[in-house]
This record gives sequence, C-alpha cells and structure tokens, in this order.
Amino acid sequence: MTYNTSLQDAHNSILNTKILNNKIKNKDHKVRDKDRGLGKGKEKGYFVEFMPEHLLDSPEFIEVWTDWIEHREELRKKLTSVAARRQLALLGKYPSEVAVAMIDRSIISSWQGIFELPIGHPLLNDSTLADPGATKGDTLRSIR
Repeated sequence: MTYNTSLQDAHNSILNTKILNNKIKNKDHKVRDKDRGLGKGKEKGYFVEFMPEHLLDSPEFIEVWTDWIEHREELRKKLTSVAARRQLALLGKYPSEVAVAMIDRSIISSWQGIFELPIGHPLLNDSTLADPGATKGDTLRSIR
C-alpha cells in the first residue's frame, strides 16, 4: 500500500517533531539527524543543558529555538556553545512569550544575534516585570 506523497510528508513531519520533542524533554542535548531522517550520524546540538526550566517547559519556545539554530546554520554562522549559553541566559530572564518574540524578531530580520525587545513593546508590560512595584526602566536596567 502506498501513501499519498503529501500524507507521507505530513506523517514524517509529525514523527520528526515527536522524536525531537522527546529528546528535548528528556534533556538530551544532542539529536541525531539520522533519527530525524536527515542522513548518517551527524549530531545537532540544541544546547538544552543551558536552557532555563521555564523555557524548556514551553513547546512554543522549543519550536522557535530549533528554528533559531536552523536559521543560524543557514546563515553559515554556527551557534557556539558559549553564544548559546549567553543567549539562553538572556532569554531566561523573560517569560517564554517574550523570549519567543525576541527570537522571532531576530529570525524575521535575518540577524545573527538575539536582542531585547524595544522599550514600549506590547509584551513588555507590567506582567513581565519581576518586581510588581518596579518600573519598566528599573527592570530593564536590572536585567542588563
């Protein structure tokens, strides 16, 4: 029995996503491309060991983080472990929604780095502040 090509592609995509999610949830920071159906034995680092717990629990963040690594590879600017650790430390200071927006902004702009959202961005409201009595400027200064 043969599958329709688009149905087979959808099945492979779902299977690859499940494999990747299981590997990340198990905190295995290396996913074999062979397991994802992408070739022989190459390993791809997702730097999960540096990922803050609240980001690791967010499926949206995991998806955009893997997109970020792919984006960097397509730019031929491989993400080093030092850069990943520092980027994840910066992203870890924010809720997952803000971290996702920061990465999306970098990918959309074809940037090589991840940058904080500008002051006044709709996601940087009072609910993202660590101290409810602090102002946005206080919080941004304390983060830097």
